[in-house]
Amino acid sequence: MDVVAFANLAQLHFIDKEVQHALRDSLDELFPNLVGLVSRLKERAFPDWEELCAPEVPPPPAKKEKEVKEGTGPAEKQPLPEEPEKGKGDEKEMEPEEKEKEKEKEKEKEKEKEKEKEKEK
Repeated sequence: MDVVAFANLAQLHFIDKEVQHALRDSLDELFPNLVGLVSRLKERAFPDWEELCAPEVPPPPAKKEKEVKEGTGPAEKQPLPEEPEKGKGDEKEMEPEEKEKEKEKEKEKEKEKEKEKEKEK
């Protein structure tokens, strides 16, 4: 039964004093016997209380020295080719004159198709 009382009262009693809390203040002022119970059980059951309640700070990471093997270092920059590679996106890079030539070729092809259709009739 004492452990159950300790579990509940310790939550109030050990709230940081900088934080205003009416229940904690009432417990300290009006019930000194319960505050004594909490203190006695803390010392008896948890002699390492401060160690248990201390925030865990991870140890700093150990610095590792990297071994650089031949051929595994950073890649060297290669010079860019003077002409862009042909492929996707070539249409966007065309000059207006080239666009006009292609349009003319397409029109000629359409005219030829129309002539062939007329011959078939």
